[in-house]
Amino acid sequence: MMSNTNNSSQANNYGGVAGDACEDSDSDSVLDAGDNCPATPNTDQANNYGDSRGDVCEDSDNDPEIISAKLPL
Repeated sequence: MMSNTNNSSQANNYGGVAGDACEDSDSDSVLDAGDNCPATPNTDQANNYGDSRGDVCEDSDNDPEIISAKLPL
């Protein structure tokens, strides 16, 4: 999704269609620059613990280990 976001540097480090300032890696309509969980869709940006990570990026005990980084046992 393209937007009218200021991208004065025109940085495009990943070579995508949009510049870095306009990227939405998880396609949740929240640009990566303001997304509290840019690799996992979370349009509501819920953050019940008040930290910098969205709830969908945290495990149930809110420790620094992120769900997507866990390996199956």
